[in-house]
Amino acid sequence: GYEPGKAVNGKVAFYVGPVLIAETPIWAHLSDEERETPEDAARAQETASPYQSVFVSYSHKDGQVVDALERAYDALGLEYLRDVRALRSGEEWNETLLAFIEQADIFQLCWSNHARESRYVKREWKHALAQERKQFIRPMYWEEPKPEIPEELSHIHFTKYLLS
Repeated sequence: GYEPGKAVNGKVAFYVGPVLIAETPIWAHLSDEERETPEDAARAQETASPYQSVFVSYSHKDGQVVDALERAYDALGLEYLRDVRALRSGEEWNETLLAFIEQADIFQLCWSNHARESRYVKREWKHALAQERKQFIRPMYWEEPKPEIPEELSHIHFTKYLLS
C-alpha cells in the first residue's frame, strides 16, 4: 500500500485503439488532509506532447496487421517510419533504416513468430536497444500463445494487440 506523507511516481499513457500517442510523467504526494494550496495546484499542471514519429519493426509476412497500424498512425497524423514507405529507390537499406530508428520517438516492435525468425527484425530491435532510451521500445503481439521473447527483451512489457 501507499503511505500518507510519501510521494509516488508514475506515468499516464494515452492510446487511440492500440496506438500509443503520448505519455506524461505524474507524481502524487499522498496525505490524510483534504487541503490544496495555490502552490499545489500550480505544480500539478503539466501537459503531454504527442509523439511525432514511430519506427515500426515487423516481418513482411505480417503486412496485413502492420497495414492496420499504418492506417491508425496516418489518421493521428504521426510520421510513420516503415521501410516500404520511408525508403527511396537506391538508398542503402540498412544504414537508412538504422538512422530512422535513431530519429523516432517510439520503436514499435510488431512481435510474431515470423518476426522472431527474421534476421532483419532482430537487427532492428538490437539497434533500438543500443539507443538506451527509456520507454523507447514498445512491443506488441497478437498471436496465441505469445511468441517466445528473446532474453534481451524480457524486461520490456509486451502488449496484446486485439485484431478487429
